[in-house]
Amino acid sequence: MGLCFLLIKTVNKIQGILIEQTYTEALEGNVNPTKFFWIQSISFFISVQIVLFNKFILGQVYHKIVDKELISTKSKFNISFATKLTIALFMNTAMMSYFIEILGEKNYYGPGGFIFTESFVFLWNALIPPLVWLTDPWTHQKNHKREEEIKKA
Repeated sequence: MGLCFLLIKTVNKIQGILIEQTYTEALEGNVNPTKFFWIQSISFFISVQIVLFNKFILGQVYHKIVDKELISTKSKFNISFATKLTIALFMNTAMMSYFIEILGEKNYYGPGGFIFTESFVFLWNALIPPLVWLTDPWTHQKNHKREEEIKKA
């Protein structure tokens, strides 16, 4: 999550520089529409990065952590996993953006701001999970290993 934080912070800093340049250009009367496109593209990149990190990496990491706890029943395992993953997802999706974009950049509503980026995150969280469920590499890997074990038996 620290690596994700640094990557988002770096990309957000680049976006902030573009926003400042665009603002000064707008004050001078030279509006460059391609910069607006890049600012929106960076917000899109940040939100997609958060969603893909949450879907493909965070769940697997916390599954391994809960496996190490050696919990006695499947129900207790699921409760422990769900609790830890929920907290991690909240921290990675909401709090990380809050710390970077509101406390760090003071950008609430502007282009690439907190509201703009979080709107993208919510949108992608609605669209990407069904695609991930269809193309989930971890499930395909597990099924492949299962088939290999069946062939060995």
